[in-house]
Amino acid sequence: MAFASFDLFPQFPTEIRDLIWDTAADAENDGVVEVYFDRQPECRTRAANGARHIIWQYRCYNRNPSPLHLVSHESREQYLLSHPNILRLNQGQLIYFNSAKNTVYFDSESFLNLWHYVKRHRVQFADPPQAPGSGFVAFNRLNGFSQIRTLGWPEGADRTNIVGLADLRNPVERALSGLTNIRLLGDRGIHPGGIDPATLPVANRSLQRRLIAAIITKYVVYNGTRVFNADAQAVINAGRGRVIPDVNACRALKAGDLDIPIA
Repeated sequence: MAFASFDLFPQFPTEIRDLIWDTAADAENDGVVEVYFDRQPECRTRAANGARHIIWQYRCYNRNPSPLHLVSHESREQYLLSHPNILRLNQGQLIYFNSAKNTVYFDSESFLNLWHYVKRHRVQFADPPQAPGSGFVAFNRLNGFSQIRTLGWPEGADRTNIVGLADLRNPVERALSGLTNIRLLGDRGIHPGGIDPATLPVANRSLQRRLIAAIITKYVVYNGTRVFNADAQAVINAGRGRVIPDVNACRALKAGDLDIPIA
């Protein structure tokens, strides 16, 4: 017999109710917290010298936020107790997780965007500007990422030892410096640009090509929002020209083996 409600639940001892909430939270999405890290381009004018430049607007949120936040005050309270760690970009959404239990998963485009934020955006807008690889002053804008212990990986084991992952594991960047494990999860049906590769010509199905196309499409969509003057259009075109080198730089393979366990 199916029940629409279970009126006896509030009569359970508090310890039993807490255990039920914890079990429900642990069972969600196989312990995987799917993090979406997105970016959109915007052409701005520098106040100091009037020069045009592209600034990317980033956002980070949980693809599958837990409904336990909304069931009741008690369920939310217990969920927060069992998920003491927080990921947050700037003043954006709080993403709760448990570094000891949860796998934090970035799809391939989100991982590229996280790398771009750390290795391109933060360096570009440091005050004063700093050379790539020198770190960045305002680390507090990327909160909790160094607490991630298990990273869900969207590719195979042969693609774990890439420059982008090594860059983010560098302690000076305070991004993924706390990793102790990598869990191979595949693409989980999440594709760059939201386009299933099965719908593309065979020549365009490689992940490299799809990532490049996804980022260039962001420029194309932005470019179509209004008419830009010649200076702005030149900046947008130059930004498009940097997409391929950036994707190649992030995804280049490093020599040697990855020094953390892969499962």
